Amino acid sequence: MNGLKKEIKDWIIKDNEGHQLGVSDDNIEQLEKKYKITFPQAYKEFLQLTGQYFAPLAGIGGHYIDYIEKFQSDARENLKEYGLEHLMPEHYWVIAEWDGSIVIVYIDLDQGDDPPVYGLNIEEYAEEPSEQWKGTIANKFSDWINEKIAFFEEHGHS
Repeated sequence: MNGLKKEIKDWIIKDNEGHQLGVSDDNIEQLEKKYKITFPQAYKEFLQLTGQYFAPLAGIGGHYIDYIEKFQSDARENLKEYGLEHLMPEHYWVIAEWDGSIVIVYIDLDQGDDPPVYGLNIEEYAEEPSEQWKGTIANKFSDWINEKIAFFEEHGHS
């Protein structure tokens, strides 16, 4: 994860006193206890480093800690509404979304410390089940973050 820390360091937001606005270990533990899950190390470090805002993800729902729980509930409601709950691994976590979690980006919490990143367009998949609407986006969470940073640096938005 040192590579991810190096990549993210330029995107860390600090308060007026220079303190990093990362998510605290206590807040991460509270989320894990509430949902009875354990986050992969890469995702924990990402939350600790970036905190409440990460510009390279801002355009896609990001990971804003204030909204992350809404991503989970909206995605689960949408999956149920479209009858697609069976597509998801037992322990998944939505890390970004579009359109009220109709399109979700998620990780399988059971796939190691730097898990692959997956995407699903719930509405489109329900109409036309194909790999075009569901699949692997990146082989590792850290790769996905690095891709988002590179895209943001080139285009100024995600």
